[in-house]
Amino acid sequence: MKVTWCRMLQVILEPSLEEWLTGLLVLHLL
Repeated sequence: MKVTWCRMLQVILEPSLEEWLTGLLVLHLL
C-alpha cells in the first residue's frame, strides 16, 4: 500500500512541482 501511495504522489506532484518552479522563474524574469 505504501509503495502505491508513494508512486501515486510522485505522479501527481511531479508535474505540479515543475509548473510551480517554472512559474517562479517566470515571475523572476518579469
